[in-house]
Amino acid sequence: IAFDDAGRVVLDGRDVTEAIRTREATQAASVVAKVAGVRRELVRRQQALGRHGGVVLDGRDIGSVVFPDAELKFYLDATPEKRAQRRLDEGQG
Repeated sequence: IAFDDAGRVVLDGRDVTEAIRTREATQAASVVAKVAGVRRELVRRQQALGRHGGVVLDGRDIGSVVFPDAELKFYLDATPEKRAQRRLDEGQG
């Protein structure tokens, strides 16, 4: 797994930037992330990516678990109706 010069995610030489954002990938990630050893390793790798700064990451645990002392954190909120619509739209993707 690597990032190209444009910031796209490359896996075994293939651009998987869009594929990792699909509903199926998100569901699979939720299952795998429940394995404590996998979760520890992923946090370690994320911290290594951001060790020298200059990164932007998103996710539920990024600001609280992965980088609790981050210099800047942004929290985006939406109304329950907007969140429900987004989930509905993602399910139809």
